[in-house]
Amino acid sequence: MTTAKISTPGFSLAGALVCLGLASVAGIAFASITSSDVRWAMALTAGAAFMVVLLVVPNPRRFLWILFIFSFQFQDPSVRLLYGHAGSEGLMITLPAMLGMLFLAVFIGSGGLRQARASFRWLGPVGTPFIALLAISVISLAHSDEHFVGIGALLVQLEVYLVYLLALNCVRSEEDLKLTINLLYAALAIQSVVYFFEIAFNISYISLIDGLVKAGDSDAVRPGGTLGTNPFSFTDFVLPIMFILFASIVPVRQAGTQSRWYGIVVLALGMVAIGLTLTRTAYANLFLGFLCVLALGYKRRSVSTRKALAMLGIALVVASLIAPLIIKRVERETMKSSYDERAALMQMAINVIRANPVFGVGPGAYVLSYKRYLTTELEDKWQWQVHNYYLLRTAENGIFAGIAVFVLLLVALRTCWALSIRSHPMLRALALAGVATVVTTAHAMYWDQWTHIPAQMLFMFILGLMGAAHSMKLEETDATAPARPSPPPAATTLLPSGISRHPD
Repeated sequence: MTTAKISTPGFSLAGALVCLGLASVAGIAFASITSSDVRWAMALTAGAAFMVVLLVVPNPRRFLWILFIFSFQFQDPSVRLLYGHAGSEGLMITLPAMLGMLFLAVFIGSGGLRQARASFRWLGPVGTPFIALLAISVISLAHSDEHFVGIGALLVQLEVYLVYLLALNCVRSEEDLKLTINLLYAALAIQSVVYFFEIAFNISYISLIDGLVKAGDSDAVRPGGTLGTNPFSFTDFVLPIMFILFASIVPVRQAGTQSRWYGIVVLALGMVAIGLTLTRTAYANLFLGFLCVLALGYKRRSVSTRKALAMLGIALVVASLIAPLIIKRVERETMKSSYDERAALMQMAINVIRANPVFGVGPGAYVLSYKRYLTTELEDKWQWQVHNYYLLRTAENGIFAGIAVFVLLLVALRTCWALSIRSHPMLRALALAGVATVVTTAHAMYWDQWTHIPAQMLFMFILGLMGAAHSMKLEETDATAPARPSPPPAATTLLPSGISRHPD
């Protein structure tokens, strides 16, 4: 085996401090001369500090990968070009997209792309239906009256696809996959703790741009963590990670391995946080996802009955603690009233689809268009974007887009199901969680808008990991056999500090 050193630029502390000082002065001068927000100065200073750190760390690739995954938790720190143009929120370049592009540049600069060129994939397991959905959206945009809004919506979807491609092509070894999953666990723990903090201090949202956003005093606070302003933005993000953690805990423990108690603690924290959202769809998806993991795990003969019962006991304890809050929410908002609201929103979307069945009203243009199609009986109903992702995409991009979404979910489910045959513990846990994620996401899409960018990025990122895992040649193990060491990585890895491994 040969090794290749990732070159790290020379670092001068004096030069770094000078650059940092100049960036701070430039930012303050820019804010003063243009009378703009002082946050511009802060942003320039933070950017300079980031570049200094990037020069210091021994392995920039690994450092950027860690930041890239943690950035999924934030939607706010984004660049919005032409904000307000055509009544839109501008062309949004998200933090994960910016860090992802920077990581890709470092990946290429350190030889990762050259070493992986023969196996670089542009499509992977779900790339074809996703690209088809993008193509349909472009055709829809050509027939839309809201071109700028549509371009903004397509840009976000391209950024989501970038996240998918990075997971598909840059996670190339068991060490890479283990690091990535552990970082997702850390994100789950962080978001759970943030959620408890928000509940305790009546905060609905923590923004890196706007700070702490206080909730109103009339209703019980239902925050969104740092992911958005409502609980769906939180639940759609943390549930897939909880499924991966659950799927890694419940299998039969191999001889010679130790149980990870901290994983159980993090999972319990996530359960409590989900309970505090008072979101019935999230409760159903939590139960449905765990059930999928257990059912397929039993089919693959890898689930420990004792561990499954222990997890059930923890869930019942959490449910009993949260029960008074749940009962209060149900009394205030009955299932019937909630469904009636959503049914009216769905009828509005159906009216839009009937009027525009082939091309829709254009990407991202639903909110600007649906009121034109209201009937007399719907004018007095609650009016907002339809809480059904299937109807939303069909209304915006036409009936073929709705079919493409359905096909994408079917292909994703088939991919995860096929990976579950692998006996390697980490791959099987990822596959079981992938099945649960696809099933629960399909369910969530019926009840929610599912437009939260962090949740979409995480969903496609996990599907990218599935594609990467399919190509990994790892040593398969039997659940009852003693643990055996894994062979050396067969491809470039992110992990060893300053070292890149590749085949002989």
